[in-house]
Amino acid sequence: MEKINNRFNLENNLSATLKQGIQFKKYQHKIVTNPQTEKIAFDLEKSDTSEVPGFYTLNDDPSNIVEGFATATQTPAAQMVQLGVLQAEYNKLIEKFNTEKQKLVTSANSYIDGISSSTNPYLNKNVTTKSDGKTYYITGEGVAKLYPSVEIYNQVIGKNNCPTTTQQIDSLPAYVNTTNGSPMIVGQQCGNEGKNVVVNNIIDNTESTYVGCYNDVLSSPAMTKMSNGSQIYNFNSCKQAAIDTGNIYFGLQNLNPTTNKSSCYVSKDLAKSTKYQKSTTACKSDNDGYIYGAKSVNAIYKTPDTTYVGVFKEKPVRSMSRINNGSQTFTYETCKKEAVNRNKKYFGLQNFNTKTQLAACCVGDDYNNISKYGESTESYTGKSDSKTYGASWSNAVYQIDTKKSDYIGCYNDNEASPSMTNVGNNATNYSFKTCQKEAINSGKQYFALQGGKKGSSKCFVSDDLQTAQKYGIYKPCIESASDKNTYGVSGNNALYKMNESGNPSFIGKIGYVDGNDKLMEYPSGMIIPGTNYSKYVGYDSMVSSMKTMTNTTYNDCVTACNSSNNYYGFVFDNSTKTGFLKGKDILNPSLKVPNPNRDLYVRDVKTKNANMSCNRNSVTINSNIWKKYSKGSIMTPNTTCSLTSTLSSQNKKIAALQNQIGQVGSQIISILKNLKNQTDDVKSKIGINSSKIEADLVMYNDTINDIINYKKGEDNMNNITKDTNLLVLYQNYNYMFWSILAISTMIISMKMMGK
Repeated sequence: MEKINNRFNLENNLSATLKQGIQFKKYQHKIVTNPQTEKIAFDLEKSDTSEVPGFYTLNDDPSNIVEGFATATQTPAAQMVQLGVLQAEYNKLIEKFNTEKQKLVTSANSYIDGISSSTNPYLNKNVTTKSDGKTYYITGEGVAKLYPSVEIYNQVIGKNNCPTTTQQIDSLPAYVNTTNGSPMIVGQQCGNEGKNVVVNNIIDNTESTYVGCYNDVLSSPAMTKMSNGSQIYNFNSCKQAAIDTGNIYFGLQNLNPTTNKSSCYVSKDLAKSTKYQKSTTACKSDNDGYIYGAKSVNAIYKTPDTTYVGVFKEKPVRSMSRINNGSQTFTYETCKKEAVNRNKKYFGLQNFNTKTQLAACCVGDDYNNISKYGESTESYTGKSDSKTYGASWSNAVYQIDTKKSDYIGCYNDNEASPSMTNVGNNATNYSFKTCQKEAINSGKQYFALQGGKKGSSKCFVSDDLQTAQKYGIYKPCIESASDKNTYGVSGNNALYKMNESGNPSFIGKIGYVDGNDKLMEYPSGMIIPGTNYSKYVGYDSMVSSMKTMTNTTYNDCVTACNSSNNYYGFVFDNSTKTGFLKGKDILNPSLKVPNPNRDLYVRDVKTKNANMSCNRNSVTINSNIWKKYSKGSIMTPNTTCSLTSTLSSQNKKIAALQNQIGQVGSQIISILKNLKNQTDDVKSKIGINSSKIEADLVMYNDTINDIINYKKGEDNMNNITKDTNLLVLYQNYNYMFWSILAISTMIISMKMMGK
């Protein structure tokens, strides 16, 4: 890159007119002391004793003169002398200005060399100097940050975008900034120096790991339930819920096999998430010795059957107790029910009516008493059930089997679509025996206990074992047929851990990263929504709507949303064609909720009222990167960035010199005005044409005004510090020097006119 100084070689780059001005300046001191000039001044002094208001005479005591003003009278010759004095003062100002200009150019050169990859090969790298063995991180703005120790170096390298290695160099180049860099610290973020950064994402690494299947208690969940436990989440949306709420753990529970959706739970604490221990089985024994199923889990039993004992004789002194005085109104099943309801071990069928296929029913507990009259051969076979019935004075006896071996197993169920028929209107007061009776009384072959223990369970019955087992043998966590991920059944969390978590409250923040890796945050008053949108398919927002648009379109919603900085996004309902415009809280991702009929649109954010040196494209980062940056001061509209900030002190000095140049120029203009007012005297005594004075006066006045306006306007000296546009720097200085030289040469020309 060509050095900036070369661009300011005035004699090589300025126009012919300005080159001529430079030659005037070189010989200025000769002109001031020229005998002809001295003679003109002496003649004027002798021949003109008139007084001009506002100027002092040569005889006035200089100690009585206030700088910039004169006494009430002054001769034209005296005014010419004063012009010489002002010229000398002006020369000093020019010398000071050139000195400060050179300092600024040197600083600008060094800065530009320091941030340019073509001249600085060490940007965003570690270097170790051979001269003293110190290791530095060179930021993207060319600032050297020292590693205070080997221990800190080893803990920083390769993390948070910091370099992984270092390279040996002899010494730090002159263009590397060694004064503004603070020492490196453990955990700090590297990169993006000299840029604006905006947080548009919570985390970038969204991978997760399955932890295991853990018990839960619905009345006191181990984790925080999302959307009040609604079964509206799949694996991806539950994981997103964990990300959006800043949690690292999420659990899927109570899978609905029909919709393949489940409830979602989130947490930051592994110990709390697993406090109910790992899931094993959901069917457990109670103190009555029978097995009960947990919520949505059936402990299935086969309804007790009977064992045929034989046919025994009966006599008037009954061996068994008759039901309903021996009325012939019972079948095998109804008589069995009577025995079960009376907790009898045996029942007998006698006095079978071949026409009605009904018999009398008897029950008893004592086999010896039942069989005391001996066996009988008189019996019948029922046509409808093929069961054995006794004839008159004969009991066909059966024994009821209530052994535990009737337990079939533990099977999953679905509350929305149960695999067996519920009895008692979902009552939760059943025990093993009371549910067994329900099965016997309803003639069902199977019954199940679910959701409790003895006296607190639900009861289900069925004749179809295959249907009762359709949701499979109980597993606390099962694979979904839809996405092949693991889900927990009711009362169990399929627990997952994210690889990292972030902070959703950082979404929408903007900051400037300075050359020392300090993050300077823009306050909310300097941030407004942009016109680019992020779309979240299948999501709603719980944020209250500021405006509702019915029978509308997506484009209409965008137009309405962009019309005001109070709107930060909207929700569009695809089923009803309704738009819901939202305020700033729509940026909060934790307020997102799945909704298959809606899409969420969120505007990006940008800065406003920032200094032009800070107006640059933003780099998007996640919340963790934001967190790891060392924090600097808060940005303001007056905060400057990059080269403008680097050259701030020189700019202030140059601005002060501009003010002084303007003041001296104003005094020169005053003298010229007075000389013009004395046109006749000037013409007669020194032959200066008043039209020339008037033209010179206009030029002086315009020049000084340009200097003042240049200093006050938006395109002021700070413009020269636009590191992205060196041409502006060159043009601004060129213009300033032109103005300065114009004033210098005009003073000399004033004295030589008409000669």
